[in-house]
Amino acid sequence: MDQNFYNNYVTVTDADNGLTFFNLQILLFSEENMEVTQLPPYFHNTEFTKNTTTIPGSLNISRWYRPLHPAFYLHNNSFVRINRGDPILYWRFNTNKKVQFKRFAYTDKIRQIANSCVNIRKIFAHPKLDFIYNLTKQAGWDRRLFREIKSNLIF
Repeated sequence: MDQNFYNNYVTVTDADNGLTFFNLQILLFSEENMEVTQLPPYFHNTEFTKNTTTIPGSLNISRWYRPLHPAFYLHNNSFVRINRGDPILYWRFNTNKKVQFKRFAYTDKIRQIANSCVNIRKIFAHPKLDFIYNLTKQAGWDRRLFREIKSNLIF
């Protein structure tokens, strides 16, 4: 990881406890009910895994559409070098079905829906996921998002 990558994609949220996240703007969406769990890359022994703790979490990507920002705690404010190919996390798609990835253009409409979903946490103090899921469903963001993604697939 070079300084340019760090400047553009790494945000230190709390320097005192080492809370840091990658601002990679990873967007996942499923038309079908689908929960994704972020896990630490525990099968790999790298400088990153030795000096950080990846923060696990789950999100239903069919019910709340927002950028995913892999977050971690940096141990003892140590310096971490991430080599190309080193995993920074695992994603488990909680399904028995085969997952198919499709690329799509990140349009202004998609960005607007994603920002609306993110702003829920700014408007409501500590909302539970069920509250967020119901709010996004009532707003119809899932249907609008699916139409927008479908019309902007990259083949």
